Amino acid sequence: MASINVQRSSTTTKILDQFYNTEFSIPTNEYDIVLSFFTKVLEDNEAAVSFTANLFQIAGDTGISALTYLENIKDQDELQLSMTMSYYLNSTRSNSTLLGVGQVITPNYYAARNVVI
Repeated sequence: MASINVQRSSTTTKILDQFYNTEFSIPTNEYDIVLSFFTKVLEDNEAAVSFTANLFQIAGDTGISALTYLENIKDQDELQLSMTMSYYLNSTRSNSTLLGVGQVITPNYYAARNVVI
């Protein structure tokens, strides 16, 4: 079950995220533009709704319009889109809850050479 609930009217759309306990009210035409883009790029409709809610969360946190972010990501495929959304979400999150970050662990050369096998 998804944690995002969308309530639409003719002028405003409310996005309620039960997991993060957030609520956004946005114009319906902006929501439709962003949702149609994510529906076109992503195969899963639930993922498109989630990405749409995340983009409006990012826009609310940074004070930049969601359509500005959409303009920046309009030519990306599904993989690039996931990486970009991770980057945008990580810019507003705590360092302990970063998404999509994997660092290759490189051992300390001097400690590694002293290991007996």
